[in-house]
Amino acid sequence: MGSKLNKVLTVLGILLGGGGFVLGMLATFNPKLVDKIVAPANAFMNSPAVSSWIDKYLILVVFGFFALVFGLAFSPLWLGYFEKRKKMARLKIVGVKGTGRILSVQDTGITVNNSPYVKIALEVEQTHTRAEFTTMVGRVSFPRVGDTLDIVYDPSDPSVVMPASQMS
Repeated sequence: MGSKLNKVLTVLGILLGGGGFVLGMLATFNPKLVDKIVAPANAFMNSPAVSSWIDKYLILVVFGFFALVFGLAFSPLWLGYFEKRKKMARLKIVGVKGTGRILSVQDTGITVNNSPYVKIALEVEQTHTRAEFTTMVGRVSFPRVGDTLDIVYDPSDPSVVMPASQMS
């Protein structure tokens, strides 16, 4: 679903940006034509009913627009946060300490305060099962393939893991 939404928003952004570019170029080279195109919109916007509405509600519309844009832009982080909290709560109850050998480290493309958000795949050494999780890592202590990591895993589903350092 996220992929389709990203495509729709990208196309919408391109269309709006392209329309603004064309209107700007027209205004530069033929301002009278743009006045004819924009005049009905200006008349509508300057009507008493619309003007009164804008005075009362424009700030709410602008705030709502920015809240929507920033909510969509940061949705991978806050959705991941809620998922991580749910997983952490379960692991605090049933989790078993163990070690994991890192199989791969992939960049997610998200960086917060110069700290990359990565997806780590590892093998739980106690059960020899593969597990994955995402976490923020430091640039200096970046995990590497082959490193071992202290983890907490769910014994009924060893693919559910968290770094032990995040469980406190």
